[in-house]
Amino acid sequence: MHQLKTPESQIIDVKPEADEVTAIIAAEQQTIIESEKFVDSSISLQQALENFDAEIISLELPNTDPNKKLLRPAMIEALIEHLPTSKEEFQQFIPEYLRVNIEGKQGKFIDKVLHIIEGYTF
Repeated sequence: MHQLKTPESQIIDVKPEADEVTAIIAAEQQTIIESEKFVDSSISLQQALENFDAEIISLELPNTDPNKKLLRPAMIEALIEHLPTSKEEFQQFIPEYLRVNIEGKQGKFIDKVLHIIEGYTF
């Protein structure tokens, strides 16, 4: 019977994985909370995206070249036209020339932007 017992060296500690899953869930919940305040039926999606840029992105990254901003006018126009709600849809529908010109640091806001769009597509 002792031979059937798993050696201690082969026992996997699942706590780090559980902590990682918890962190991912917490980050997703934070994304939802932060972006939901910009979903407002009394304003247009364009205005919501412009507000998000002014109140969140531009405050955190004030020195971004306007031509490399995530929410520059041409990108907002494309987002409104295609209404992507996932990263896959963003890559599929938003033209590459718009996507490749986004400054890297601005990319961290894409999930929040997509969540705002999702709030306007129901």
